[in-house]
Amino acid sequence: MKNPMSLACEEAPARDRQNLRRLRVSLLTWGATFLIVTLAATRDWLGPAWLEVAAILLCTTLGGAALLRYGRYVREADELRRKIEVDSSGYALGVGVLAGLTYFLLDATGFVGETEVLHLVTLMLLTKGAAEFLLKRRYA
Repeated sequence: MKNPMSLACEEAPARDRQNLRRLRVSLLTWGATFLIVTLAATRDWLGPAWLEVAAILLCTTLGGAALLRYGRYVREADELRRKIEVDSSGYALGVGVLAGLTYFLLDATGFVGETEVLHLVTLMLLTKGAAEFLLKRRYA
């Protein structure tokens, strides 16, 4: 059996490898900026409100750029890679909607207290990663 991770790297055309590298750089830049802005905001290191707004806009802009890179990566990928990406995104969305609505009902009935939206986003990202891994294994 082939290594499922090779599907994303060694066997991909040069254009796909380049798009994947660019996507990874964009995601790492966005993630690092998100962590720095979050830390700075929670520790009151940013100072005036205009600086906080500027930091949030920077983070949002980098996130938008990463999403555009992801769109290009998926659009230009081969059919199998595109199928894996779309299917894993579908699973992540489904889990996010199901978990979000279930949590809403648990909150409305008083079984749980407030939570952070970051928990739901984290669940969706973990689902996306797990689904991608399992789908690569299935099609390898």
